Amino acid sequence: MAILSYLTTTHFDFGAVKVLPKELLQLGLLRPLITTDKGVRAAGLLERVLDAVPNGKTLPVFDETPSNPTERAALSAFDLYREQSCDGVIGLGGGSSMDLGKAVALLAGAAGRSTGTSPWLAVLVLSTVLRRSWPFRPPPAPAVKCQ
Repeated sequence: MAILSYLTTTHFDFGAVKVLPKELLQLGLLRPLITTDKGVRAAGLLERVLDAVPNGKTLPVFDETPSNPTERAALSAFDLYREQSCDGVIGLGGGSSMDLGKAVALLAGAAGRSTGTSPWLAVLVLSTVLRRSWPFRPPPAPAVKCQ
């Protein structure tokens, strides 16, 4: 597995989702919000991530990410983040899900500053870059961690 360490740590590999439990533990995240979209869910990739995490089946999931994240989507996901008492974000999917996850983390960090808690929030990003093949079989999702 290739690991890039500069400011953040990035793991590149098919199936790198297996490092997700360790990364969550190192960051002290017990209840991250997962931002994703319906296509990732339909492809079964969300299920792989949920299965990889010990408490995965209980994690809150926001799967209404639009093609280009909107303010409305960011605020809706942030509402879920607060309602579910989340402590971090996992962005699962392509650029839109990752961007939405970062927006939620930014909103949560800003809210933390106003309440006296930490303004920094951990964000883990899992890219679902898919190969094109026929018949279509999605590869395991590689994990990419950003802080």
